[in-house]
Amino acid sequence: MAIGDDASTVATLVSGVTVDGTGLLRSRSYGNGVERSVDWDTATRQVEGLSASFVTGAGETLQTTFVQKDAFTRDAVGRLTQIASAVPNGGEGVTADQVTGQCFVYYGFNRLASAWTIAGTGTGSG
Repeated sequence: MAIGDDASTVATLVSGVTVDGTGLLRSRSYGNGVERSVDWDTATRQVEGLSASFVTGAGETLQTTFVQKDAFTRDAVGRLTQIASAVPNGGEGVTADQVTGQCFVYYGFNRLASAWTIAGTGTGSG
């Protein structure tokens, strides 16, 4: 897919899409070199992880850099209880350069009771 006002300003938005045998989206490649990937639980068909990365370097020194790498944890009934990021936060403040997670707790009527963010003690690995 490409967009542009005329032939000289055409830019590729999506350069490739991969789906599995059941039709679930596995990855999408963008024209700027970013690759988005989705990991699925095959039994429940729920998302287990999301990532976005790009490759830098040349020849034998290629390196993958992640800008998003999230893992999802669910309870026994499938409710999202944690999103853990393996990519350190940028920016400033207490959680700068730390791995963070988001936590969720539900009450008896299956409604969200509370949510909070936690910061790890080290930096993440990409």
